[in-house]
Amino acid sequence: QVTEGCRKEFSPVLAQVGPLVARFFTDPHERVRCAAITAMAQCCSDFSPEFQTQFLSTFAPLMGAAMADPCPRVASLAAKAVVNFLEGLSVEDSAPVLDGLVTALLRLLQGTLH
Repeated sequence: QVTEGCRKEFSPVLAQVGPLVARFFTDPHERVRCAAITAMAQCCSDFSPEFQTQFLSTFAPLMGAAMADPCPRVASLAAKAVVNFLEGLSVEDSAPVLDGLVTALLRLLQGTLH
């Protein structure tokens, strides 16, 4: 929540924040993975659309994989975070990743994962 009022100060370091958050998407502990998803969603909300456009190719596959996580809490949080991730993007910008994200969402909704 700190970044909400500090957009101008945090914007120059987004290039460092993205990879830092991304590496925890595959942490062995489910709570760390949940925290990484929450941090990514918050960055998307606070720095939209710069964060999404800068890290589209980084976080889209991570989000798809997180929706297939064996822990239902991680998978459902990832599905919920897709809204934050896509919210600030135009249709043209999000088009390359939509197929993968929608496929992951459908698998989760159909219950083939959990």
